[in-house]
Amino acid sequence: KSVADSVTTDPAKTYAMNKPSTWSLSFTQPLLKGGGIDVNTASLAKARLDEKGNVLSLKSTLMGTVDSVISAYRSFLQAMGQVEISKASLERAKKLIEIKKILVDAGRMAELEMVQTRADVVDKEFAYETSLNTLDNARLNFLKVLDIEKHTLITPVDEGEIKPESPVLKDCVELALANRPDYHQSLLGLEKSKIDHMLAKNEQLWNLSLASSIGKTTTHNDPTTDTKGTQWNVGLTLNIPLWGDLTREQALLNAQAGLKKAKISLKELKDNIEIEVQDTVRLVKTALKQVRLARLRKQLSEQKLLVEQEKLKVGRTTNFQIVSFQNDLVSAQNSELSAITDYRNALTSLDKTLGTTLDTWKIEFKDYRKFEKDYFRAGK
Repeated sequence: KSVADSVTTDPAKTYAMNKPSTWSLSFTQPLLKGGGIDVNTASLAKARLDEKGNVLSLKSTLMGTVDSVISAYRSFLQAMGQVEISKASLERAKKLIEIKKILVDAGRMAELEMVQTRADVVDKEFAYETSLNTLDNARLNFLKVLDIEKHTLITPVDEGEIKPESPVLKDCVELALANRPDYHQSLLGLEKSKIDHMLAKNEQLWNLSLASSIGKTTTHNDPTTDTKGTQWNVGLTLNIPLWGDLTREQALLNAQAGLKKAKISLKELKDNIEIEVQDTVRLVKTALKQVRLARLRKQLSEQKLLVEQEKLKVGRTTNFQIVSFQNDLVSAQNSELSAITDYRNALTSLDKTLGTTLDTWKIEFKDYRKFEKDYFRAGK
């Protein structure tokens, strides 16, 4: 081949052979505005706080559901107890009629006194039917809370003998502050307000950044123009906002107001919790005293009726006294039943106030993230 044949005359091929190769890398680091780990991870921190708040809301909802189920169950149980009391009262009234018939036949009592006794039996039958209707309503309400089929047959079981509790106010306040979801949500709100305030303060700073870059350009296939060079530079960039821009100052003032409001809300909630705990502790102690008094009243009513029934056998009492004492016994039995229910509900209310409902009823609440970690660690 000749020398002319080996020379490339195509301009496109010549440019492709001599095309420069270029790369560059730049780096910018804010030093004032937008600088710092806390500022750059603020959105992540707020997201984590929001997630914790969602978990606390779920826990609060679960506690409310458990409390509703307990309340409905005790209403069902109380209604069943009232049916038993009404049934026993009706049986006593019917038995009294039999006794008085014997006295009338023996000539020891006038026939007219049977009228009041028969009227009392009718009243007791009416009260018994009313208690049955109340029981059915309580059963349906309980099934509604459980969200199960309305024809399901459920027989409530008595919770057993009550256990006297003497809660200490100071310990209860500490438990409430350590366990209540709403208090911890308020704490999370305060932390979010602090982050917003920190970001607003950072926005007030000048925009000072450290900027650096490095680059290299290489041209090949031409001995006369082949170049290999590296260029780098380092510098500072400063941007100062114009005076008179109140937007940033307004954002800072809003953040300061939000932070102050969060602190006030937290303190107010803490004070309200202390008052609520004090009131609930007092309610528990009062309810326990009422249980003791109601039991004493029932015992005395039983004794009065027993003595009056013995007098009736020898004709030394009146029909009015017997009926009155029977009604007193029914009232005392219902008062005892209500007092016991109120005391148990007061303890449940105390658990709700302290945020210990799930602990008391042995219900384990797991954060789903911890559950997933334990689940995969176990190799499920």
